[in-house]
Amino acid sequence: MTSAVAETDLLLPKIDTDAEPLSKKWVNVASHISKLTKLVANEREAKTLPQSPILMQMLRLRKIHGLVHMFESYREVVGDKKIREAKVSALGKDAHSIMKGFEMDTHMILNHAYKFLMIHQRSNFDAMFGLYAGLLRDCLDEEKANLTLACGIDFTSFSVLKSLLRTVMHMNEFEEDRMMAPIKKNSLLNLVIEISHARMKSTRAFAAAAAVMFLDVCLDAEAFSSEPDAYVSKENKTKLIELNEYVAKPLYKLEMLKKKARHVSRWAQKFGGGELELDDALLKEITENLSKTAKMKEVVEKPPTKNQLKYGKKKRANIIF
Repeated sequence: MTSAVAETDLLLPKIDTDAEPLSKKWVNVASHISKLTKLVANEREAKTLPQSPILMQMLRLRKIHGLVHMFESYREVVGDKKIREAKVSALGKDAHSIMKGFEMDTHMILNHAYKFLMIHQRSNFDAMFGLYAGLLRDCLDEEKANLTLACGIDFTSFSVLKSLLRTVMHMNEFEEDRMMAPIKKNSLLNLVIEISHARMKSTRAFAAAAAVMFLDVCLDAEAFSSEPDAYVSKENKTKLIELNEYVAKPLYKLEMLKKKARHVSRWAQKFGGGELELDDALLKEITENLSKTAKMKEVVEKPPTKNQLKYGKKKRANIIF
């Protein structure tokens, strides 16, 4: 038994996911989750569950399910202004950093767990889709998000989109309906289109690329082709057309996508994309923002070396996956 696994065995019993959100007990549990996150981070490159013994132990002890439940309970509390203010006041000046740490740690663990849940614990997979749908709805309401998301809209939306993308990238390895059913149930295509369209002037390039690739994979599914109206509303069909022109195409030109989002483009045309008159000023504004946020590092004093350019291009191309 490795020291990391032994440490995990000591930590997991201390993670009481039923602890009342923002209570002293909950803060103590959050500190244990933070320690666990550092251990899970070492397994990020694992391709199979046996290569990720810490996550396998968490699944076996239903701690992933517990974390989803814990995050949902937390969202309910912070979503109630009166209760949140009372609990934050009781926690004192460290309240925001504790809340932010909990959100980031939980996102990181769930992001890593996502790729194994379709095989091993489908009920958790469905529950996580529900949680992420709720978080995207929070991100759509900026006023509410500023109160309920300690990590902010940028981090939360990117983390959610990255988890969703990592899952649907394995669509061909499973029964398509098992994956598309909860996507349809939670209206995730509509939510991803709405959050991407609402933030297309300000979103970071990596988040935009994750959203476009998620949509591209889902729009290629037979389940979507058979009943597109069940997945995308009339209003969001128009938004998809605009996303294709203002976001997807610039991302490809900036080499933020490995390949063209051809399914997004195809459905945009089917939804009436040929009728769109481009706003050149808007396209320039969005493209400049995507270009700026796609850069790994600004070099002011001297131009980057060949190795820096090669590394930057490789990292940009692979970071979404």
